[in-house]
Amino acid sequence: MRALGSLLLLLAAGLAWLSVGDRMSPTALSVVELDGQLGFPLYALSAGVGLAMIAASALGRRPPGPRRAVRSPAPSMPVPDIAAGDDSQWVPAVVRAAQALRWPPGASLKLDAADGVPFELRLEGMPPAAEARSMTALVRFLASIPLPPRVRVSFHSSQGRVDSLHHKVRAAFRDRFPAESVQVLSQGEAVDVLFFAADPCWAARGRLFIDPP
Repeated sequence: MRALGSLLLLLAAGLAWLSVGDRMSPTALSVVELDGQLGFPLYALSAGVGLAMIAASALGRRPPGPRRAVRSPAPSMPVPDIAAGDDSQWVPAVVRAAQALRWPPGASLKLDAADGVPFELRLEGMPPAAEARSMTALVRFLASIPLPPRVRVSFHSSQGRVDSLHHKVRAAFRDRFPAESVQVLSQGEAVDVLFFAADPCWAARGRLFIDPP
């Protein structure tokens, strides 16, 4: 719109020259005659429309207001405050962090799934993309706590073939944990991940919650 307004101003300048400055050439005489028939000069019309278009373009391109600060998304999991080597500190912190996680429908985290398996991610009837996001969230959580020796990912009514579950889990963990630092074992629809560099604080604990005698 601004470019067209500028062209109309140039046209107005040319018409003004023909109508006021020249007035003798055949083209100028035609313009003067047309001005008389209209009752107003053509250059005034062209200039008025051009100025209006330029003004409208300027109003439509107001400088943007101050940019709103983009808030970073809240962490998907809290990072516990851990005192290494002190069960009374790190164990409750890990339990609170695990219980504070929010999972999409179909995913859940079970604590103390079995002796030596403090965490089991259960995936029930989820599409592959949602399964992958849930496993990535588990990996981030494990990276924020003392690394346990073993975790489990179990698939229930998964859309993938059973023989592909092993590869799904390995792919989810390999970005954070080098291949040589983990072992992935498949047991039907359950896949266990063993960590060779587990935190020593887990050595004396098979479970997060100690059952009373």
